Amino acid sequence: MKSKATSKIKAISAKPSTTKPNSRRERRINEILAVAQDVFEEFGYDTTTVTEVARRIGVVEGTVFAYFESKRELMSHVIQAWYASLQGRTEQGLKGITGFENRLRFVIWSHLTIITENSRLCSVILTESRKLEDGLSSIIYSMNKEYTLPVMRVMAEGIDSGELRSDISLQLVRNVIFGSVEHAMWDILEHRRQLDVEQYTDDLTTLVLTGLRVKKTEPDQQLWSRRFDTLEHLVLSLKKNR
Repeated sequence: MKSKATSKIKAISAKPSTTKPNSRRERRINEILAVAQDVFEEFGYDTTTVTEVARRIGVVEGTVFAYFESKRELMSHVIQAWYASLQGRTEQGLKGITGFENRLRFVIWSHLTIITENSRLCSVILTESRKLEDGLSSIIYSMNKEYTLPVMRVMAEGIDSGELRSDISLQLVRNVIFGSVEHAMWDILEHRRQLDVEQYTDDLTTLVLTGLRVKKTEPDQQLWSRRFDTLEHLVLSLKKNR
């Protein structure tokens, strides 16, 4: 039976889709969002203009405003669409992976791959999220919280299976993982370094597991120590009797 923590996380992440695919309106919206994402990545939020987005699409500025009332709303939808695609990608990948350690490694690898492929957009999102007076920060916070649910769920599964300590804070583990990845992203941007995703994934997974795995109890260690002592005694006795 799943724990309350696992059930709660699954319930939060299960949201029905209300999108009607392949409509003319949806195609236009997707086109605007794709181009806007490129422009935001290139110029950042503050210096991006809706005029530039419209120019790249080949429409007048009013066409963009017919779908999005302001640049702020446009950025909000770009972020939400991006997060939704990333979460779907992670969830789809997890379906084919079994075993707690393998699943943990995958969600870490997935996030690292995402930030290396989208480091410029990630930097824009993080920068905007820190403008606490801005309403966009609350949207980013909400989306980011939902995006991290797969990690929370995998950790809860590890606790349920007895592989992880039950006294750990899932929020703290989440912060360790995503905080480490954020620092890696800034290293990529500031120093233009190439990140070895596979090695970083292995190192971060090992770091998390080293601190969180259930350790053998002292009585078990003492039992094995006595068994080895007995075996050594038997070996010495056999040698003397030869």
